[in-house]
Amino acid sequence: RAATLSVVPVEFVQVLITNIMGGRRNNSLIELCMDAFGCRVLQRMLESAHPGDRGVIIDAIMSSPRDLMALCEDKYGNYIVQHILNHFPEQYSMILMDMLDDKLLKMARNKFCSYVLEVLYKRGGRDVENRND
Repeated sequence: RAATLSVVPVEFVQVLITNIMGGRRNNSLIELCMDAFGCRVLQRMLESAHPGDRGVIIDAIMSSPRDLMALCEDKYGNYIVQHILNHFPEQYSMILMDMLDDKLLKMARNKFCSYVLEVLYKRGGRDVENRND
């Protein structure tokens, strides 16, 4: 099953964008992120998507502080946020900090959120480190 996910065709990315995100149904995308299989598919899609398509997907995932927090707290959704931070830290670390700045203490107390924070502080660079000085 894992071998099947090693490469996601570009056409599949386009289908996701059209069918799930085209109607601005971000709830469907967030639900997909919180599904065991959907989370893996989205991670592969983020790796193989055209940069413009990748940006559309990530922007939709990170468009709502409430949805972003829900993903960080979720047992599968946190992997999507970690994946974004691991692969694109310079673009998204400070965005995540800005969106969830007032929730960092709450996040540190949550098992899955703490994993996201660990990646954020490891990969986010000096701006993230200096943010709490």
